[in-house]
Amino acid sequence: ASKLPESKYLHVGNKNFYFDIGSNNRGVFLRISEVRANYRAAITIPEKSWSRFRDNINDFILAMDKERNNASSTEDKSRLTSGNEDKSSVPQSSFGENKK
Repeated sequence: ASKLPESKYLHVGNKNFYFDIGSNNRGVFLRISEVRANYRAAITIPEKSWSRFRDNINDFILAMDKERNNASSTEDKSRLTSGNEDKSSVPQSSFGENKK
């Protein structure tokens, strides 16, 4: 039998997430457990589905990164076009038209 990777954990706020690899007569699996005081939940993912789980999680990460970039870009544009911005924070043009 091949050697399985060691377990890992991640502490986030008041939660711990445990990533445990196991195997049984049906194959290798990943169990992800969320543990808090007086609470525990877990999902078990068969090895054959890992890449699809990874792809779905990656899609969410990319979508949220894109959303955050769009939101911060929109905030920057609205702040610069509102007319209420602090002029000292507006970058000065190298061509001289915005110089004080």
